[in-house]
This record gives sequence, structure tokens and C-alpha cells, in this order.
Amino acid sequence: MPRLLQPVVPEWRLFAPNPAVIDYRVEARSRTEDCVGAFMALGRGNAVLRLRWVFNPESRERKAVRDAVEDVLTVHSRQNSREAATDVSAFDSSGYQVLVKHAREWAGNCERFQLRIVRIKENSEEVVLISPWI
Repeated sequence: MPRLLQPVVPEWRLFAPNPAVIDYRVEARSRTEDCVGAFMALGRGNAVLRLRWVFNPESRERKAVRDAVEDVLTVHSRQNSREAATDVSAFDSSGYQVLVKHAREWAGNCERFQLRIVRIKENSEEVVLISPWI
């Protein structure tokens, strides 16, 4: 925050003095008979905007995608642990269905596409889940 605005606008930190620094990015790639495309980020991404703290219209889309990702990863982690009481796959979860619908808008008239979830923590990225071809 610019020094000039510090006395006027307080620096709010919710829930902790050092809030979580983990973020997720959903990527998709398309496939045709001839080739498989490269993964590309869906949505607007997490580019830092100068006025994001004043006006942030894309925050709802990012929040919806983040909630869907967290649902998929929660089901996936339960599926891989011994606590799993059901055979529900992460790819059957409601969060996954939201991500598929979001990706279908991106894919347009591609024959098939695949989703990938990337965890971003500080300066590192880790692929945490890759879907089957849809």
C-alpha cells in the first residue's frame, strides 16, 4: 500500500497476522485428432492489479473457482486416505462439475479437454491433480 494512504486506509488482515499464501490455478488443454494442446489458465488468473484493493469485479469468479477446487481436493484427499467411507471420486464431486462447466465455456467446440489444478505457494508451483480427458 502506498505510504500516502497508510494513515487513511488501515491494513486489514483477516483471521491471522500472516494470512494464508496458498492459491490455486485451474488450467485446461484441448485435444483434437491431430494434436494435444498446451495447458492454459482458465479465467482471468491472479495478475496483480493496481486498483484491486479498491475495485475487484473478478473476485467472485475467483472465489467460486477456489471453492470448487477446494471441494475437489477435499474429496480427493479423503479418497486417498483410509478415512474414505464411500467410493466417491473427486471427479464425481460437485466442485469438479463446476470446473468442467467453466472449462466447457473455454473449450468451445474442441473435441475433448483435460483439466489440471496447480497449487501456488510463495514462489513455487505444484500440479496437484490432473483429470481424465473429458
